[in-house]
Amino acid sequence: MVNKNGVAEPDPTNTELGFYNGKQVTVVDTVVPLSALQNGVTYIDPSCAEGGFHSVEYRIRFGDMLRNTFTAGKRRAIRVKLVCIKSVN
Repeated sequence: MVNKNGVAEPDPTNTELGFYNGKQVTVVDTVVPLSALQNGVTYIDPSCAEGGFHSVEYRIRFGDMLRNTFTAGKRRAIRVKLVCIKSVN
């Protein structure tokens, strides 16, 4: 998802090819244990709290689906790329 009204936080050292070139990217890659009553996880990046998100990318890989299946949904992998909106000076 991309916010077209905002300007991404710049990072001149990021030379990744494609959409993320020149943008400051925060990567969250973790496995979260869930209880039987939880259905999902909410994550809010504290550095983006004031301005909001420019873009969010959520990925599920085949190994993540297998882990979720074999653990009966008690462990869920989170792989997210976040780009914050540039703060106004």
